[in-house]
Amino acid sequence: MRLYIGRNISKEIMLRLQEANPEWTIVSKDSVEDEMQELQRADAVAAPSSEMLKRMTTTAGSVKWVHTWSAGVDNVPLKELSENGITVTTSSGVHGVPIAETIFALMLGWTRKIPQYVRQQKDRKWHHANMNAEMYGTTVGLFGTGAIGQETAKRCKAFGMNVLGISRSGRAVEGFDEIFAEQQTNIVLDRCDFVVNSLPLTEATTGFFGKEQFGVMKPNAFFVNVGRGKTVDEDALLHALERGTIAGAGLDVFETEPLPESHPFWTMDQVVMTPHTAGSTLHYDERVCDILNDNMSSLTSKGTLSVNVVDVKLGY
Repeated sequence: MRLYIGRNISKEIMLRLQEANPEWTIVSKDSVEDEMQELQRADAVAAPSSEMLKRMTTTAGSVKWVHTWSAGVDNVPLKELSENGITVTTSSGVHGVPIAETIFALMLGWTRKIPQYVRQQKDRKWHHANMNAEMYGTTVGLFGTGAIGQETAKRCKAFGMNVLGISRSGRAVEGFDEIFAEQQTNIVLDRCDFVVNSLPLTEATTGFFGKEQFGVMKPNAFFVNVGRGKTVDEDALLHALERGTIAGAGLDVFETEPLPESHPFWTMDQVVMTPHTAGSTLHYDERVCDILNDNMSSLTSKGTLSVNVVDVKLGY
């Protein structure tokens, strides 16, 4: 079988993949002259961009498996690929550690008033700012109990927090004190000091957090969004922040990116923003190729893909 990796990756990773899968011929972008010809020859393609994935709907050739270099599939033409008999797998999980670290940095920084002290340092002001809050003993609601949620839960438990998980199914997951189904969202929100959104973008999760959800959160709640911008009604979030319905927000993703310079979030003291960098890590390619390796081995030995196989009906 033949795998085409549509980007340049290190020789070390290529060698590791090839040694682990001697039955496969593996080529990457830097080793081919005609990419279109390679797409026609390959049995599987690891696609680094939505543009390549869209091309696969008309130039798939013998391809039966496409792996996305990203975790989300909101820009993947799932229906068209499925109609061409192509199974899609994703890189879900590769962001678990860096995004969990970003989530925790936002929550801890907010709790210990780091953003305020940074502003005071800039203005050369020595002010205590009523510092008395701790993470210990607080409750966090993690919306999404996959790799990001699980890595975040580990860090929260280490700080003595009560960890609630919310997922589509509500099935038990190790590391959480309690797990709830999405239908119980408002009951959970009423208990949380921190609300973390790492939900994927699907038809069902578009605008998941809106006026109703912010309205039942505690006045001291800090909302974190590291999932997808469109899972949050930003007008409702802005309204909740302006009215003091919730205390603050840590935002890495937005409905429109880059965030327009005129947006009120830029100047709000109760908002901490990062420019969609929560998942950035120097280990990214290595972790993607670990998933590729698992699926190549599974396909060789069992004839099936086993990791991060997308359910077209669910949209993730």
